[in-house]
Amino acid sequence: MPQYLVELAHTEADCARALETIRTYGLHILNYTWFGCMAGVHTSWATFEAEDEPHARFALPPPMRAQARVVEVQKFTPDRIQQILGFHKG
Repeated sequence: MPQYLVELAHTEADCARALETIRTYGLHILNYTWFGCMAGVHTSWATFEAEDEPHARFALPPPMRAQARVVEVQKFTPDRIQQILGFHKG
């Protein structure tokens, strides 16, 4: 199943509201989410397995879905990197 990286940025002023939204609607995502807020980077990143981008977005609390950046991501093996490099050289 495809893997998605979900990025949610907010301002320092909106940090408490973002955390309250997660507390109210999205405690289920805490196991998949990393926060940069304590380092002054008011962004969270989560990874989800989902059928497609809309399903990954649907895992988020409703008030956050529209603003999220959702990107399908893959891991590369050394062989896959060689395939990619070979493709670009020729």
